[in-house]
Amino acid sequence: MGGGVRLSPKSLLITAVGHVYAGHHAEMMHPRMLVVRVSMRLQVQIRKLDSVYIVETLNPKDFYDRRLDGHAANEMLRILGMKTEYRIAFTLPLVKRAIAVAAAENFEVLHFSSHGNSSGVQLTSGKELNWAKFVELIKPASGPKKALVMATCGGGDKKLTKALIAGNVVFGWVFGSTAGTVDFSDSC
Repeated sequence: MGGGVRLSPKSLLITAVGHVYAGHHAEMMHPRMLVVRVSMRLQVQIRKLDSVYIVETLNPKDFYDRRLDGHAANEMLRILGMKTEYRIAFTLPLVKRAIAVAAAENFEVLHFSSHGNSSGVQLTSGKELNWAKFVELIKPASGPKKALVMATCGGGDKKLTKALIAGNVVFGWVFGSTAGTVDFSDSC
């Protein structure tokens, strides 16, 4: 890697849609998603992930206004030649169905787009899931060689990490924002 990406021991690299983000710096990558894991010793491991399953469950106004970051990510990933599936899931049964398909078809990345906060996520139907319930929901799609992308406010919250550990749910990589508010342009 070169360009404007600088790493420090506290840097967290987030990959999405062919870009690597470090803070507010971004660098274009090759037309495949690369996942970068940085340890506190700054040892970098790079692994190409070729399949992304996107579950989008935003509020009704977002759908009306076409503020669909999952849809945008899906279209960009498809242009880059990646295997993707995009599902709109308004209700808990539809989210469960989408997660089951992602697991059954062994997708390497689960991209979850919803509203959220430090307590958990909210589905289109208005149903709120705390982090423990959310972790139980996504467990079938987990694995040490898989990634979870949380396109939600609070998706990088330490309570999610604690719930993953408590639920014995392992993802090799988890990406999400610790910001209380993530604007649409930031989530894309």
